[in-house]
Amino acid sequence: MSLFTDIINERREAVLQALLHEQTVESDISFLPTEMGTVTHLFKRLGKKKYIWGLEILEDDNGYMVSIEDQGSIHVPKEHWESFIGETKHSVNKTMGFLDLSIFLKESTEEELRDLRKLLEPSLFALYRLPECKRAELSFKNWQETFGSPSYTSPDSVLISYPAKEGAIRELAKKLIQRAGEDRGGMEMVLDAIKNHEPLNALPVFSMYEWLYGAQATSRYRSIKLVLDAGISLSFQTIQSIRINDSEVVDDFVEADTSVKSSKNVVYARAKSGVFNPHSFRILKNVIDEREEEVKPEVPEDQGEDTDEEID
Repeated sequence: MSLFTDIINERREAVLQALLHEQTVESDISFLPTEMGTVTHLFKRLGKKKYIWGLEILEDDNGYMVSIEDQGSIHVPKEHWESFIGETKHSVNKTMGFLDLSIFLKESTEEELRDLRKLLEPSLFALYRLPECKRAELSFKNWQETFGSPSYTSPDSVLISYPAKEGAIRELAKKLIQRAGEDRGGMEMVLDAIKNHEPLNALPVFSMYEWLYGAQATSRYRSIKLVLDAGISLSFQTIQSIRINDSEVVDDFVEADTSVKSSKNVVYARAKSGVFNPHSFRILKNVIDEREEEVKPEVPEDQGEDTDEEID
């Protein structure tokens, strides 16, 4: 067992040494005026860790060795020393012996922010393809098939309104970038919350909203006004309801459909998902049809007989 352990330890040590050697080789570079990008890349990488580094400059017959703490060295041939100092004058303080990478830290942060901004729009499109959004869209589609084309409205507290989704998502991405686009931490929190489907109402950038998605679909079927509210909250809860302006229709509907319940003139789905069964819309339509037929004025029976006599 000890032999096996020794072999494993030796192998682990060899791997660690190889990694250390690889990192050192990557960090030990040579400066040429035509390859300043290599030095810039090193400075940007170090600038992500901190912006002030200790510096040691040693001169030998071949040139200068610029050592940056334990992060690596830059070999500068003597004939390129002045060029090196000119290119790095805002960073290398050879008199005081330190490296100031604040300018590279800023550039690196700006690059990262640009990358985060680029991720925002596709992340939002992915968010609005969630099953919760699909269920709301299906409810609106079934509603339209049952009661005809409704008029859609949405309060200002809704982030994205149905049915104008794609253009609205692009506009939302622009708004979020305006509000949080310069805050790297804020952008990362937004993207992480979207990716992990975490409640968005905890983020300051969404503080003025209550709903992630939804609308109010208003229809008038025969003499009854109907309003379907279908939305998804910022915590990804689905909420749907139907407002009916006739209390007798509400009572008959709840009696005919055991999958719904009511509170005054508002009807809700009993399902845990909060989503109406498509059959509920057809049952509501049948209830209205039956009531409309009941209240239709009857034609006097003798009208038909009189007409027949006149024709004779």
